[in-house]
Amino acid sequence: MNSTQEIESPILTEIIRHLMITVSIFGVFSNLIILSVISTTKSMRNNHYFLIGHLAFNDCLESFIMSITLLTPTLKTFTGKVPQNVILGRIACSLKSQNAFFSTVRNSALIITVISIERFTAVVYPIFYKQCFGKRTCFILSCIPWIFSGTLFVIKDITSVNVVDSFCTQDYTTSSSAYFGIINSIDYLVLQLVIPIFCYTCIAVKISASGPRTSGSVKLKAKANITRMLFIVTIIFMVTTFPDQVHFWFLTTIFKNPLWEFDSVYQKMTTLFVMVNVAVNFFAYAVMNSEFRSAAFRLLKCIHN
Repeated sequence: MNSTQEIESPILTEIIRHLMITVSIFGVFSNLIILSVISTTKSMRNNHYFLIGHLAFNDCLESFIMSITLLTPTLKTFTGKVPQNVILGRIACSLKSQNAFFSTVRNSALIITVISIERFTAVVYPIFYKQCFGKRTCFILSCIPWIFSGTLFVIKDITSVNVVDSFCTQDYTTSSSAYFGIINSIDYLVLQLVIPIFCYTCIAVKISASGPRTSGSVKLKAKANITRMLFIVTIIFMVTTFPDQVHFWFLTTIFKNPLWEFDSVYQKMTTLFVMVNVAVNFFAYAVMNSEFRSAAFRLLKCIHN
């Protein structure tokens, strides 16, 4: 297949686009609710809720970027002129190519990895966690995803997207793009799969071996509730982002065919899966965490009144 036009379907494209708009707008508001619940509930002012709030902020930004891209006529398709100003033109091309959007997706993945490490330390090594995993450590760990994903965003944007005569151009056939594809694959396999799976496997072993209902085992079971919820969030993220990851592998390392354009039907479908992940986290928290559910109901009731 040599062109994205061979797989385009105008009706399917519009259906997917409107679904993406709906999901992205809902993602903005649902994650704002998550941030409001965490910030207004005193019992949630701890490390794991800080990281959950950090994830919600990134997901809100992710949804906002996609909403702007989809609702702005000059950005919703890859073709079309961009502002002649160098900075504005570069920003427009970053939005058109979805490089900005997918840098926030990578940031979500890294934050989820940090959350799995935090849960692993809290459950498996509670004494070390109490002594060393303070607010400062948690803050430093939460900054690492932004630095890492921001660096990769700059590399990807520079190597694949250019502004020529007020038009955006993309090229994933260069050697630098191939290297980026390899880095992205290692990042996905190690940081987004191996580390979370290892952490939650160790947690499961620790909880299953906790023994009778002693005071220590009761505390462990309490930690298991929040850990179980975050495990489900991690699984949802892995499942919904996997099709997009496969697409990117094919793009940069196998077919070297520019299927990454915004008008590609397959690219839209994989992006829709990613957006679903952003929108469902609110329901995962509400269903699996009674404390969050009660606080969310109180907040929504106040807003309604």
